[in-house]
Amino acid sequence: MVYYLLYKKIGSSEILEQSTVTPILLTTLTLGITLLYFLLQPRGEETQSPREFQPYSPLGHYERCKFEYEAFSEGVRSRDHYTMITGSIIVSACALILVQSLVFAEYRVLIVFTALVLFSLWLPCYYCTTRRADNESYERLRMLERSLGLQISLYLRPRTRETTWHFFREHFWLLVFWVLSILGLALLL
Repeated sequence: MVYYLLYKKIGSSEILEQSTVTPILLTTLTLGITLLYFLLQPRGEETQSPREFQPYSPLGHYERCKFEYEAFSEGVRSRDHYTMITGSIIVSACALILVQSLVFAEYRVLIVFTALVLFSLWLPCYYCTTRRADNESYERLRMLERSLGLQISLYLRPRTRETTWHFFREHFWLLVFWVLSILGLALLL
């Protein structure tokens, strides 16, 4: 729509032509989604105290903590699984849509923007909210581990947090978005 307003209103004989407007819009979309991605990222601080979430339970403290730990752990595992599945589907769909832009050259701009908008909707709406839920779950799991005397994530977190591979693992889908954006930009130029 913005493309239509800029290109059709100004006209192809004016200063801004399709060859200059389209990359500007694509770059703006990519940078905007990247900014939104980092704004929606969970913060590293603990948001709960160990005394929260202490409802009455007929189970003893150990049994309740064990039950809670298993429930949170299963929630994290299933969200991670579904994120990988939906991410793979979205990336495959976007790649197929971008390949279609080679076949239908007259609709190339529309096709490239459609692919990137599809991924742009998935990234902040699904992936970032899933990461927030996982971060909160991991915080609760760490508290439960302290309560149970376990040290699973308490052992792993300091050893993996500041590594390069952890950064790429944590922001993998954003990196895929950037690759798709660069590929889309290459198709338009």
